[in-house]
This record gives sequence, C-alpha cells and structure tokens, in this order.
Amino acid sequence: TSPEAANTMRSVFATQVAPTVAAVAPDHAASRAAMIGSLVIGMATVRYVLEAPAATAMSHAELIGWAAPMIRSLLVGPAPAG
Repeated sequence: TSPEAANTMRSVFATQVAPTVAAVAPDHAASRAAMIGSLVIGMATVRYVLEAPAATAMSHAELIGWAAPMIRSLLVGPAPAG
C-alpha cells in the first residue's frame, strides 16, 4: 500500500520474475509473468495478511500441490485465444 513497497515489488518483478518467465515461456511472457505474479501475491495476501483459516491451515506440501499445476499451466500451457 505504500509507494516505496510498490516500487520495490515492481523492481523485483521487472528484474527477477519477468526475465525468468521470459526464458522458459513459449509465448506471451509478460502476460504469463503477470498472471503468475498475481497468483503468488494473492496467495501470500490471503495466507499471511488476511490469515484466512483454509489458507493458513495448509501445509507447505498442500500449498505446493494446489499451486504447482496452476503455475505450470500459466507458465507453459496454451495461451487463451483472442
């Protein structure tokens, strides 16, 4: 919510996340990186900021079990038509 935190997140995204995704994504690297980022930041917000019981109750292995197929699909699955 602070401008400084937002700038830090933008910097990490631009220098670390986007280039990593671009190296392996078959196409639409920027869109894929944005979708993966939103999934990860959303889960972190729900688990650690909102402390939603279902999210905080998951073990690390369960969280990976749920997230990995979605991240894999966003990373290398077919892009939506349009």
